[in-house]
Amino acid sequence: MRKNFAAICITVILVCVLAIGLVGFLRSDVSANNEAVIQYKTIKVKKGDTVWGIAEKYYEEPCGDIRDYVYEIKKCNDLDGYQINEGCYLCIPVYTNQY
Repeated sequence: MRKNFAAICITVILVCVLAIGLVGFLRSDVSANNEAVIQYKTIKVKKGDTVWGIAEKYYEEPCGDIRDYVYEIKKCNDLDGYQINEGCYLCIPVYTNQY
């Protein structure tokens, strides 16, 4: 059980690293016209955290609808459902005007 939990955490971290690298590569052509760009932040899941709660904490207007933002969090972390475990890491898209 403990080995399986560690394997899941390592997999999530690797997916985040790959996603950050891919987004950085794809976003390298961003123009300087003050459009919001996506950056990624890695957070550690705390006891009681939920995908929706995390989404509400990091949600901003450029994200679109909160449901779309929850979907993006799930997609970035290859989550099939809403189950997250304390101690694991999640990759969170953060919209910013800073390059």
